[in-house]
Amino acid sequence: MPFFRKKPVVIEARQVASYMDLPRVTEWVEANGGKMTYGQTDPGPAEGYISTLEGLLHVSVGDFVVKGTKNEFYPVKPDIFCDIYEPVDTEKA
Repeated sequence: MPFFRKKPVVIEARQVASYMDLPRVTEWVEANGGKMTYGQTDPGPAEGYISTLEGLLHVSVGDFVVKGTKNEFYPVKPDIFCDIYEPVDTEKA
């Protein structure tokens, strides 16, 4: 069976490190043509939802929101993000 390697792609992403980051990340998504909302349930912490190609997905604290190669947005859990992506020097990218 043949083997394949994932093509290297440079992406943009923002991490929701705390609930306080939800407005900043939402603003970034919306400014780049995506759709994301956030709010607080009563009682409960603030949470985010992002419109993806697969439908509405929950954004948790710790998740990364990734802007894909076709300007689509989606959440990625931090452990998976660290397995797939590494920082890039934008001067050389």
